[in-house]
Amino acid sequence: MEEINKTIIDKIKYLADKGDKEAQLIIANMYYNGIGTVIDRSEAFKYYKFLADGGNTESQVMIANMYYNGIGVKIDRSKALMYYKTAASNNNAEALYMLGKFYRYGNSSVGIEPNRYEATKYYKLASNAGSSEAQYEIALAYSTSDHRLYLPTTNSDDEIKKEIKYYKLAADNGHVEAQFNLACCMHICQHIMNLQ
Repeated sequence: MEEINKTIIDKIKYLADKGDKEAQLIIANMYYNGIGTVIDRSEAFKYYKFLADGGNTESQVMIANMYYNGIGVKIDRSKALMYYKTAASNNNAEALYMLGKFYRYGNSSVGIEPNRYEATKYYKLASNAGSSEAQYEIALAYSTSDHRLYLPTTNSDDEIKKEIKYYKLAADNGHVEAQFNLACCMHICQHIMNLQ
C-alpha cells in the first residue's frame, strides 16, 4: 500500500513540476495537510505561491493565510494583505472577510488604522459572497451596537430585524454560534417577526 501511495504521489509531483495546475493544487494540499506524505508547509507554500502568482484565487487566499499566520513562512502581514486584496478583487468571500477584519481592528504593521466604514463595506461584500463569518459579525454588531462597524439604522425594531436577517444567513451557511443566537433572538423577539 505504501508503495502505491509513493507511486501516485510521484506521478502527481511529476505532473505538478511539468506545470499542470490541477496537479500543483493537489500536491500543495497534500503537503499542507499531510495526505499521503508528511506535513510540509514550506513545500506546500511553494506550490500555492506559484499558483497564486498565476491567478488562482484559492491559492491566493492560502498564501495570504500562511503569510498572516506564519505557516510555512515567516509572518508578513504586508504580503498577506496584498494577497487578500488580490483574491478579494475576484470576490472571494474569505479574502473580503479578512480585509474587513484588517479595517475593523486596524493593523499597525501594514499602516491600517481602524476604519468602521471600510470594515463594514468589506464585511457586507463578504456576506454577499457567502461568508458566514462576515454574516455573523454583522449580526453581532447589530446585536451589541458595536461601533467598530458602521450600520445606520432608524429604530430598534429595524436593528432587530437586520440582526435576525444576518444571523439567519450565517446559520443557513452552517455557522453554529449564529444558529444558537438566531434561536435566542427568535424566542425573545417573536412579537417583532411574523413567523410561520
